[in-house]
Amino acid sequence: MARNSNTAVQDDGYIPFATRFRAWWEGVDATTLTDAKNREAVRGQSLIVDRGDQKGQTAQPGLSPDRLRLWTALWGEGYCLPGGADITESMLRPLNLKPADKLLDLSAGLGGPARAMAKRYEVKVSGLEHREPVAETGMALSREAGVADQVPVNHYNPLTFDLIGEKFDCVIARELFFQVRDKEIFLRKAMRATDEGGHFCFTDYALNDYEMSDPDLAAWAAAEHTPPQTWTLKRYKQVLDDLDANVQTFADITDTYCELAKGAWAGFTEALPRQQITQEFADWMLKDGEVWLKRTRAMEAGKLRVIRVHLERKGISLMSDW
Repeated sequence: MARNSNTAVQDDGYIPFATRFRAWWEGVDATTLTDAKNREAVRGQSLIVDRGDQKGQTAQPGLSPDRLRLWTALWGEGYCLPGGADITESMLRPLNLKPADKLLDLSAGLGGPARAMAKRYEVKVSGLEHREPVAETGMALSREAGVADQVPVNHYNPLTFDLIGEKFDCVIARELFFQVRDKEIFLRKAMRATDEGGHFCFTDYALNDYEMSDPDLAAWAAAEHTPPQTWTLKRYKQVLDDLDANVQTFADITDTYCELAKGAWAGFTEALPRQQITQEFADWMLKDGEVWLKRTRAMEAGKLRVIRVHLERKGISLMSDW
C-alpha cells in the first residue's frame, strides 16, 4: 500500500501516542511518564501511523490482517486469549488423553490451542468458532500448518448448534458461554456431545453476586463488542448440578488470568514505540484495549470472576474446588 504520509501522532506536545496509550492502560497521567529523566527518551518514541488510502482495495475473507497482527503481538501466533496453550493444557492434563481420542473445541478461535493439543496428544481436534472471519483465518492457518484434516476450524452458530449422533471423548471451550443467550440449552448440548465417561472442560466469566447495573460491570458490558449474557457463580453451580455429569472441578482462576492479561498488554505497550502501524491497527488497539481494561478492572474489583470447570459424564468421583 502506498504511503500518503508518515505521521508521528504527537498532538499534545512532546508526549507521543505510544506513551499516551501506555499511560491510559496503566491508569496514570501521561505526564508522569515524561519527567525530566525520561523526557528525551520519550521524545524518541514516535509511533508512525500509516494513513494511506485504503479505498478500492478488495476485501479478503477472514480476519482483518491488522487485527490478526494485534492478537499475535498480544497472545502469540494462533491465539486470541490470555495464557496461550497453558490454560487449555491445565484443563486437559488430568484427562489421560490417548491418541485415538476425539476432541471438540467450541471456541477454536484461530486454532492455536487445537493445533497444540493435536500435536501434544496425537489426537484429532475438531474446531468450531462462532465468529466467521476468525474461523476462516483459523482454517487457513491449519492449512498452512499442514493439519487441515487433523485440526479443521469451521464456523458455527451456538444458537443452532447440535451434534446429533456424533460423540467426543472431550469437549472444551474458553470464555465462550458469557456471550451465549440460551446458555443452559447450549451447555446441555455440549454435555450430550461427550461420550459416556467423557469430559467437558471450559472456562468462562461469571458474576460474583453483583448485578450488571453495577458501575464497574456496566462499564465492562459497554466496552464488549457484543453484550455479555453473564451468569452469577450461584446460577452456574445450580445449572451444573442438574447436568448429567459429575463436577470434578469448579475453580476460580481470576487472579492468574488477570495477571496473564495485564502482563500481555504491558509487554505490548512496552514494545509499541517506534513501530509503524496502520490506522486500522490503531483503531483495533484502542477498541480491544478498552475491552481488556474494563474486564481486568471488574476482575480486580472482585465483581467479575473467571472460572475453570471440569465435568465428567457419568461415573463416580469427588468434587474439588467447589
